[in-house]
Amino acid sequence: MLSSLDNRPIRRAGQLLLVTTARSGNSGMAWKDDGKTLDKWGSGPTVIEPVTGAIVLQNLKDVRDLHVVALSPTGRRLEKSVTVLHDDVTWRIELGTPAATWYLIDVQRN
Repeated sequence: MLSSLDNRPIRRAGQLLLVTTARSGNSGMAWKDDGKTLDKWGSGPTVIEPVTGAIVLQNLKDVRDLHVVALSPTGRRLEKSVTVLHDDVTWRIELGTPAATWYLIDVQRN
């Protein structure tokens, strides 16, 4: 999910929050045979599988650069920046290194 953090449309936002999760659940959680209902709820901690791969953003207005940083589970910036590739039309954000589920995207505009 991609959200604007400054009350502007995504294509004009100055800061964005990207939230990614492949699968998540409580430790010890178990599904019934139907695969639709839980047999055991389990308990904390919650286990989250980070998404790997890339996300591509396009149709952003007047963007000069994107700086993307992964956030810790408590919302703190991780030290290693996330790789961002750019061509004439798109911005490609490489996910998975560092492993995270939240990414803060700072948008620098012309």
